Amino acid sequence: MAGDDVRRPKPCEDGLRLVCDQLEVLPSATAYVGDSQLDVDFARSAGCAALVAGWGTGSSAVSGADAVASTPHDVLRLLSVSPRPRARQARDR
Repeated sequence: MAGDDVRRPKPCEDGLRLVCDQLEVLPSATAYVGDSQLDVDFARSAGCAALVAGWGTGSSAVSGADAVASTPHDVLRLLSVSPRPRARQARDR
């Protein structure tokens, strides 16, 4: 989905609702990860959980999120998703 796929841009919920519809998931069962207040407002307007990417440039000024992830791995932990095992390196064989 791109910004021009909907009439009203973030923070209006149209884009996130379109994605949820296309994936056939409920917004209430969806988490949106972003690094700005606009991203949190976007998630909230669509009825999704709002996670802040704490490594992002604007993340320190964000409020109202459900959680802050310090690293990408933290996003998986917050969502209770197990990361895929890394491929074995040649030296490990």
